[in-house]
Amino acid sequence: MPKKKPIVLSTAAGRKKFYQSPEWRTMRRIKLVNNPFCEECAKNGLLIPAVDCHHITDIKDDPTKALKYNNLMSLCKGCHSTITYSTNSNALHPGRFTEILNKKWNFSENSKSVNFSVDI
Repeated sequence: MPKKKPIVLSTAAGRKKFYQSPEWRTMRRIKLVNNPFCEECAKNGLLIPAVDCHHITDIKDDPTKALKYNNLMSLCKGCHSTITYSTNSNALHPGRFTEILNKKWNFSENSKSVNFSVDI
C-alpha cells in the first residue's frame, strides 16, 4: 500500500485537506460527543449546544497539536466566530473592510452625502 503524503498545515490547501480528513472528522465527533455544550457559554452558566470544534492553539502555529484532544474546545457558532475573529489577524473586521473600500472606491464623506469615484 502506498504511503499517504503528509498534509502541510501551513498552507490553506493543506488545512482544507486536513479538515476534510477522516482523522479530523473522527476527533471532532469524539470531542463534540464528550462535550456537547459550548465551553465558553458554560463559563457563564449557559447550556448552549456546541456545533463547532475549535483548536486552542492554531494548527498553523503548531501542527503537532492538530489532533490532540486537549487542544480542542466545543463551541457554539457565536463563540467560535468571536474567538476566531479576535485571534485571526487576517480577519476582515469592519475597520479593515472600510479601509479596503476607501482604497478601491475612493470614498469621501461630506456632511450630508457620500461621494465616490472609481479608479478604472
